[in-house]
Amino acid sequence: MLVCSLKNQSLYGEIEYRWDSYIVRVYVVNRNERDIDQQFVKIYTMSFGNGVKAEDRLIELLEHPAWTLLRFG
Repeated sequence: MLVCSLKNQSLYGEIEYRWDSYIVRVYVVNRNERDIDQQFVKIYTMSFGNGVKAEDRLIELLEHPAWTLLRFG
């Protein structure tokens, strides 16, 4: 179940609740790519047992997209 999704500049992030854990995923959005599978490139995935910690991490990653791309991209 998708809990939330956020977008900032070239990054898209979401939190999914599955099997009693919250999964944070962050993608780079490439608007120039025509193939839908290549538009979103996953750069970060992490699982949390607490939804608040998952939301904090997602906000932290999307707050500074340039830093996130340098570190994980």
